[in-house]
Amino acid sequence: RTAISHDGKGNVWVVASAQIDGHWDLYGRRYSNGGWLEAVQLSENAEPDLHHVLVRATDGAVWLVWQSFRDGQSDIVARRWDGQEWVAEIRVSDSAANDWEPAAAALPDGGLAVAWDSYEHGQYDIFCRRVNSKGAGAIVRVTGSPDLEARASVACDRSGRTSRRVACEIGGKGVARLHQQDPADRAAGRDGGARGGLGEVAGRK
Repeated sequence: RTAISHDGKGNVWVVASAQIDGHWDLYGRRYSNGGWLEAVQLSENAEPDLHHVLVRATDGAVWLVWQSFRDGQSDIVARRWDGQEWVAEIRVSDSAANDWEPAAAALPDGGLAVAWDSYEHGQYDIFCRRVNSKGAGAIVRVTGSPDLEARASVACDRSGRTSRRVACEIGGKGVARLHQQDPADRAAGRDGGARGGLGEVAGRK
């Protein structure tokens, strides 16, 4: 997979997962001042780093979010290009189960809303968390039905009030469902799937 983003100043980042010396790590190159700079290694791990996305934040920073396997278990992590350097990574998910395939959207304050699916509760559910340059907020469980809920997408509006609009695949059958979590549930960290579910968007049998 290849991900691409720009910082609004004519600079472009391209990031890909590549196997070098037997390790799948993330490498990026920046296009700046009319030319490509040398590639830089953005993850360093003996196990695979993959399923990465790049998002330009409203403050011009570029965020890299990906799935990283460590000690046989996968987590969601993020790093931020602040215009000068890639700062230290932030661990986004914190469950002991495998966390998969992140999606991310920019928030008005310069942060991100990051969504992913996890087997934390013995089934695949969607979770979401707010991340910014100061760290990460509370993790919100967006869905909680016994169906397989995976491959999330996330979006927010300009006000940031709906930073939990998450669409996901249901049951592995190509059915999409949109959830919008109630702000009270979001603040309390409660599952918003039952009340927030906006229903099936599209599907096939």
